[in-house]
Amino acid sequence: MTDLDTLTTTRKATYRRCNCEHNYRYNMGYRGLVDAAALRFGRLFHKALEAWWGATGEARLDAALRA
Repeated sequence: MTDLDTLTTTRKATYRRCNCEHNYRYNMGYRGLVDAAALRFGRLFHKALEAWWGATGEARLDAALRA
């Protein structure tokens, strides 16, 4: 682990659950080929909210829908 790595709650829970999974995911950088539908929806929703709060006035809705 380098100084720039963040020790998150998810990372700690993964290590406690399975050291091999932690090694593959965080040290070697392996990820699943397909994301779960809930993760895809969460990312889209986050992008829409970020665009909404980044815009002003009447442009908020358009920015969120474009995101």
